[in-house]
Amino acid sequence: DQDQLILMDVSNIENPRELDRVQLDSEIRDIDFDGEQIALGLGGNGVMLFVLDDDVLVEKDSARPPGSVFSLSLDRNYLWVGSWATTTLYAIQERGLLPIGQEEPAYSAMGVAASDGSAVVADWYQTTILEQVPERWGAELHLPKQMRFKQGQPDSQTIWVYNYGAEPLEINFTDLP
Repeated sequence: DQDQLILMDVSNIENPRELDRVQLDSEIRDIDFDGEQIALGLGGNGVMLFVLDDDVLVEKDSARPPGSVFSLSLDRNYLWVGSWATTTLYAIQERGLLPIGQEEPAYSAMGVAASDGSAVVADWYQTTILEQVPERWGAELHLPKQMRFKQGQPDSQTIWVYNYGAEPLEINFTDLP
């Protein structure tokens, strides 16, 4: 829970030695390491992904999913991230993290553990199993079935829509009064 990532060689437990150190802008809330990649959950500051290259930590990418990140889990070429607002699945690509799916938790995704395309998400009061569907991706956007604007009024109203997906979002309104 500090603001530094330190890589240590502990092959000789009597004499561990520091290999690399990275100063971060935030304290670390969760960490996962698969032997090559290091994923960091940074609370309200999102996630960071590092790769290990000849005992040196190299930053690959970062992302800011909605909510404060509580937990994450590396699953080969994917990163599952749990926050109070969503569980987000990222594909780890050469160019970095690509969000390919989201699922809103019942309360708050406090813990995530993933393997082979499936994730167990620990919520406040329940557990949810999520599964990645191969060859399919897309963040979901949930809007109300109807939005009522002030009919006949000259003043405008604002709708805020946040897009955490991999593609730009375009909204068109039809049947305007």
